[in-house]
Amino acid sequence: MKSCRVGVVAAVAFSLPMAAWSQEADDANASSAPLAEAPRVDAVDEAGVAEVILNEINTDAYPEVRLFVTVLRDGEPVDGLVASDFRVREDEVDQTPLTVEAQLPPLSVVLAIDTSGSMAPAIADAKAAARDFLNTLTPQDNAQLLGFAREITEYTGMSTDRAALSTSIDALSARGDTALYDALARSVELVDEEQGRKAIVLLSDGVDDDGAGSPLSEATADSVLSDAAAVNVPIFVVGLGDELDVEGLTRIASASGGRFLTAADASELGEVYAIIGSQLSGQYAVTYTSSLPADGTLRRIDLEAAGQQTSKSYTPDADAATAAAAAAPSTGCAVADLFTSYLPDYAELTALEAEGLLTSSVVYGQTEAIKDELLAAVEAAPVSLDCTTRIYEVVTQAREAETAESTATDQILRAVIAKANAECVQNGADPDGFRACFMSTLPLEDFYRTLAQKDLVEPFAVAIGQSMDRREALTYLRDAIASGLPITSQTQNQILEVLMQE
Repeated sequence: MKSCRVGVVAAVAFSLPMAAWSQEADDANASSAPLAEAPRVDAVDEAGVAEVILNEINTDAYPEVRLFVTVLRDGEPVDGLVASDFRVREDEVDQTPLTVEAQLPPLSVVLAIDTSGSMAPAIADAKAAARDFLNTLTPQDNAQLLGFAREITEYTGMSTDRAALSTSIDALSARGDTALYDALARSVELVDEEQGRKAIVLLSDGVDDDGAGSPLSEATADSVLSDAAAVNVPIFVVGLGDELDVEGLTRIASASGGRFLTAADASELGEVYAIIGSQLSGQYAVTYTSSLPADGTLRRIDLEAAGQQTSKSYTPDADAATAAAAAAPSTGCAVADLFTSYLPDYAELTALEAEGLLTSSVVYGQTEAIKDELLAAVEAAPVSLDCTTRIYEVVTQAREAETAESTATDQILRAVIAKANAECVQNGADPDGFRACFMSTLPLEDFYRTLAQKDLVEPFAVAIGQSMDRREALTYLRDAIASGLPITSQTQNQILEVLMQE
């Protein structure tokens, strides 16, 4: 197998203390990064076997900040990392607590494929690689196909319909010149319309060219970098052959949080697309609530993971942050921290019972007392949407360690779900207002996801029915699910039944 070459912006000496490393990275960015809005350092150790990449900073629900992070060793995603393996600093201020999830929200990805005349010998392999890439996506992930030559063609909208996407890929043909940077600019515009996790994957075999040796695009590498920084979307660039704008494409990929990979010939494209698919599916979602105000200033995030370090910047939108804060049901999940603090007590009770030092009756009484205190904490404090995810993580941890009785943990999780739903319904004034309610159920397993969505069915259906006629309501629901709203089939049927009664 031929090797796939990966572009890397900078190497950093990781023996430096944090302050020294941060200053050196700042100096390096000041001298090499073309735009202050997108400073970035790829972190690779001296042996080249470990790397951490901060792909995306998502602030859709600011002050909640969600980092999508790839950790690689020998080019392969590293799994099994937990919150203690990560450290996040925002403008030199440690951000805690961190929530780390390996189960990711749906991805919205634009597949941009060069269809200029020079791609004719490689177009069949490019199509096959693109179809294989679709197979790396989850059923909830959205993809959109864009082809570019002299003109930019959007072959599909953002969709989960793999058959339609595959058919559109089959229809690609190669002819014309190469408006490469206009294609990237349009791809950024398309993902900017999407919520949640985003990415752009672009394939090209050349440079931006009008056929006479001059640039064809109105956009430039710098303007694409600026736009990508504003949207905070990672751009993965696949370069085919050796007649490439290596400097421009490497800069865009690295500064945006993506990767620049090359294939010497078309037969390697499948391998390269597989690498990108693996890295996107192997991301971690690292979430925290920023302790800094949304004042519209540039923020630098320094991330440490598994002993490696990287950085990226973003600017919180003050207006968006205000709107998100107004729409959010509440902030906080005190019960999750309280539950975590009791895990050692659960473990000790289990161990003492196993040794015959405590009877099952006494252990039951002790665990019931803990459960009652946790249920009281649920009632006493506000419950944010992400509280269901945090409680679910603690419950899963307790179950896997067999330290907490499943009936008790089930009652606690159900109580959190019920309260989060009640607050969410109060704030869901229109159909779109329920999107965050449903998205908060995404990390849950199917049983609890359906349970969490049960109380949302009627108010969501009523909100749809009151704002549009039946056909529009049915279309709205279909399109919402197609765009990644994580509604289970059972929930969908329940919503449809309510709509048909309207």
